[in-house]
Amino acid sequence: LAQRPAEPERAAGRCWRPGGRDDLEDLARRAGLRPDGSGRVACPFGYADLDSAVRGLVSTGLYDAAVRATDEEQVAKELAEALRPHVRPDGTVWMRNLFRYVVAMT
Repeated sequence: LAQRPAEPERAAGRCWRPGGRDDLEDLARRAGLRPDGSGRVACPFGYADLDSAVRGLVSTGLYDAAVRATDEEQVAKELAEALRPHVRPDGTVWMRNLFRYVVAMT
């Protein structure tokens, strides 16, 4: 959603994002580290309502490039649309998230 306006930044090498399951370990190795373990941790994002979710996500800074390319109102509109499948019947917004991590040694 908001990544398209950020594409030039990623293409310029300013923002690396792992693409595969083992990329974190490979990244640690390329940095001269020795992976010593890895795992996954659940970190759901929950918000009281759709407006809170949009404000919370915009405040992370992850959508700054999209805001610069359009405006905050447009980004908020797109985020709200993308979040609709995550709105529960009581109006709260709940997104499941699973994060990978790696522990590495020098």
